[in-house]
Amino acid sequence: MPLKSYPQTSRLARSLYSVRTWVVIMIAAFLATNILLILLLCRSASAAESGAVAPVAIKVETVLAMTTNTNNLSLSILPTPDGTLSTGEVDVDISTNNSTGYTLSMSTTTD
Repeated sequence: MPLKSYPQTSRLARSLYSVRTWVVIMIAAFLATNILLILLLCRSASAAESGAVAPVAIKVETVLAMTTNTNNLSLSILPTPDGTLSTGEVDVDISTNNSTGYTLSMSTTTD
């Protein structure tokens, strides 16, 4: 079987053929990606509609919150003849998300 002889093509024609080939490849890749995404989205939607359940594990760290109204706290550190520096009263709000609760200890120290 004799070999076919093709006429010599110009550099421009070869470049256009190469560009056209790349354009076809890019369009095919774009279409394949979109079809895959559509299939995945349809599958996800049908799983959600069927009431599918997936286990989720979340770990929330324990938090202790302590707030007070500092406008009601007035302590003047001035000694009195009976030795008391200052006395006062303040309300402290404490909350936590720890299911076992918390222990709050308060104390004073002297140097």
